[in-house]
Amino acid sequence: MLMPLAPLLSAAIALQPAPRIVATTESLSRDIKSLPEKRAPRGTPDHLTGLQSTEDLLVKQLTDLGFHPVLQDVKWAMPGQPKEGAPEPKTWHNIIIEQPGEDPDLAREVLIIGAHFDAVPAAPGADDNGSGVATLLHIARVIKPLHLKRSVRLVFFTLEEVGLVGATTYARSVVPDFKPTSVEEGKPAGKPLPAKLKLIGMVSLECMGYFSDAPNSQKSPIEPIKDVFEPPTVGDFLAITGVAAHQSFSRRLAREMKTAEPQAKTFLADFFPMPIPDIMRSDHMPFIMAGLPAVMLTDTANFRNPNYHKETDTVSTLDLNRLSFAANAVAGATVAIAEEIPSPAKQK
Repeated sequence: MLMPLAPLLSAAIALQPAPRIVATTESLSRDIKSLPEKRAPRGTPDHLTGLQSTEDLLVKQLTDLGFHPVLQDVKWAMPGQPKEGAPEPKTWHNIIIEQPGEDPDLAREVLIIGAHFDAVPAAPGADDNGSGVATLLHIARVIKPLHLKRSVRLVFFTLEEVGLVGATTYARSVVPDFKPTSVEEGKPAGKPLPAKLKLIGMVSLECMGYFSDAPNSQKSPIEPIKDVFEPPTVGDFLAITGVAAHQSFSRRLAREMKTAEPQAKTFLADFFPMPIPDIMRSDHMPFIMAGLPAVMLTDTANFRNPNYHKETDTVSTLDLNRLSFAANAVAGATVAIAEEIPSPAKQK
């Protein structure tokens, strides 16, 4: 017997996912421009003040969104100074927020997405890594009103530019007996996350806003490999870099990004049997070295962007239109991987 159509339509409408918040060129530009241009841990006193101001700004923005940011201590002192009279290590902070999963069976599964907010002394850091920070803020805005089956943890890392110090500190806190090895050794270290947690994957958002359609605008850190790797020569994409052992995660991410925003072009560089230095230059590295699934999402930095680590790394050099495609794609992929729980419509 056929059911009346009206109740079925009402039920379908009630279970529709919440409307998405969309990243725009204006919102991304605003977030990047809000970051102090001087925020280098190895810089002048103005830079140190700017880095502290960046922490404070991000904490306020995340608190205003309704999150409760956790500050993780990251101690670091300028290396190479004489031991006598050397200053005590200063305490900086990683900033961590989480949207807990609500499915009893899946909430222990965690997707981590991170971006570093420090810069180098010579550059304002619009692409490196204001673009990643703006994208992570957008993801925070998207997931805050949602009910998700799996947990999503967003980490704003500090001290990336002085040796991935923030990310390594964080990895030590979530991986028992973590002992990072050098990238050159190529051997994973440590153990998986505690039994109560399962890492689905980690994504490092690293330099995401510089694109070019010019011929030969894209360089490659490795030579072509017949029938395996033909490097692109035009810098009109974001690379998803990782190792072959984690392809189930990297390829899922690429698929979900494409579904969420077809205009966001990606290129998979995830076939490496072991880590190589040029695909490990961001905050995903400690996770890979701990044997955990992690990738870097990047415009490839100095292999494309002539402004990398220079005073010309400004908002005006970014392609904010394509950055908006990328931000919406990765936000959509985040929701797809975490799986939204549709909420019944509120009763009037």
